[in-house]
Amino acid sequence: VTALQIENIEDYYGCIFPTDSAPKKTRDIFNEHMHRATKGEKNTIEYSFTVDGNVIWYSTTISPFFDTDDNLIYIAADSMDISKSKLAEEALQKSHDSLEVKIAERTEELQRSSETLNGMINNSSAVIYLKDLQGRYSMINSQYEKVTNLRDTAVIGKTDLEIFPKEIATDFRGNDKKVIKSGDVLEVEEEALHGDGVIHTYVSTKFPIKNREGEIVGVGGISTDISDRKKM
Repeated sequence: VTALQIENIEDYYGCIFPTDSAPKKTRDIFNEHMHRATKGEKNTIEYSFTVDGNVIWYSTTISPFFDTDDNLIYIAADSMDISKSKLAEEALQKSHDSLEVKIAERTEELQRSSETLNGMINNSSAVIYLKDLQGRYSMINSQYEKVTNLRDTAVIGKTDLEIFPKEIATDFRGNDKKVIKSGDVLEVEEEALHGDGVIHTYVSTKFPIKNREGEIVGVGGISTDISDRKKM
């Protein structure tokens, strides 16, 4: 009442509510819900007024009352100022929208970084790979596929013993275990069988893969072919 600047409530007795001073949208909403009330429906609506440039929100519950013969006697409206909760809701929504924008921007940034990293990995002349603690491959790059003539679908999930001769695979696995046990980077020479049946010599840098808690969950490797250098 105070917010709507009503000086004398008696002046409104016998008037139609909401008054013509209310926005048409508000009047239409009230008329719709008042009509529902005449059918016996109790309902709650939210609406706003602008007073002195300030938007004031109300929540009004409209309840019909009937006599013992089910004749409508009157309709009661119980209103509550919900401006503060609406402001809080709007602020929360703005914060949510801002957070969504930031997440979308961060996701796009990470995607670009991931694409850049994948481009570097797959265009490298070195063989790059990741394995889990059991020695199963979880990632290989394009150079790995090129020298072994094996697609990633034929490698991912398999161990070296399932791909290479036993002697070579045992050597790979032994070096991987040294990294897992020590937690340190290991640089070592290894021999690998290419897809053409020729054995090449590599310098492999192997390193531990850790999770957020610092636990080792796998091994990564970057191996460079030094066969020509060895021959020289």
